[in-house]
Amino acid sequence: MGFGKPDRIEVFKSAEDDKDYNAWKVEIDHTVYVLKKTGDQESSIPRTLCHDDLLPFNVLIAKGKAAIIDWEYAGILPYPTSLARLIAHGEEDGKAFFHMKQADKDYAIEYFFEHLLKDKGINYDDYLRTMDYFLLFEYCEWIMLGNKYNDTKSERFKAYLIKAKDLAKKL
Repeated sequence: MGFGKPDRIEVFKSAEDDKDYNAWKVEIDHTVYVLKKTGDQESSIPRTLCHDDLLPFNVLIAKGKAAIIDWEYAGILPYPTSLARLIAHGEEDGKAFFHMKQADKDYAIEYFFEHLLKDKGINYDDYLRTMDYFLLFEYCEWIMLGNKYNDTKSERFKAYLIKAKDLAKKL
């Protein structure tokens, strides 16, 4: 599940059910354009060792110490890969499997820049834009999985679809 390019517009195929398909088509085309642009930019993004599946169930915490497990997807990847996955899947709902408040997401994004990237000469605005591209990719990856496993009616799928559409408009 590493960073890659989508093959087809199929990531949003469930949108065909929408009453105003033409409006969706414009958004789909724009989103695909943004994803292609993301893929084109990937080669210029600095790389580092990334876990590539950094989610709460892969972090064991005991006695005030944490250990990251399940490194099967790890590799030398664009620097935002692991952080984007973590940020993309945190939910505001306190009852969610992975609860992460927006303030916590903002803190993680700021901390990552201040303590890991700033002294490497990475521009802050470029970093935020790159994070947005990687977040968009994460949302679209889960939309593709929803389509693949016929889970397009679930609340989770709908939430990722909305997030992807909103971020594609921003980019």
